[in-house]
Amino acid sequence: MGLFSNPVTLTDGTNDRIFTFRTPLNNVKSVGGDYIEAAAATAAKSLLVVKHDMRTPIIRNLLQRVIKLHPAADTDSDDLYPVTFNFTMTAHELFTETELQPEVNVLLDAIAEANFIKYCRSGIV
Repeated sequence: MGLFSNPVTLTDGTNDRIFTFRTPLNNVKSVGGDYIEAAAATAAKSLLVVKHDMRTPIIRNLLQRVIKLHPAADTDSDDLYPVTFNFTMTAHELFTETELQPEVNVLLDAIAEANFIKYCRSGIV
């Protein structure tokens, strides 16, 4: 079984988006795979990427969202621009999921705070 059901339905807050497992990643640094949003325009290259870096004693896990979008502010062209978001987790193997969940909840709540994207893009720490 994968990280997600296959296919997996996720919401963007307004619409449901369906991602289907496409392929395992063949990478010397990590194991993983990607899920493609088949209903998205081909040019958007809408993906969820899962990677697990097993090279160190404390494993690094990554969920990445990658897509190419047309900015609303760019009304004079049809150019698509890349957007990437990462969620990375590194925790010693002795931690249980129950111990880690509250910390993930804190992170998700921080991301949901008002103006998070605006301030993050402005470099405010």
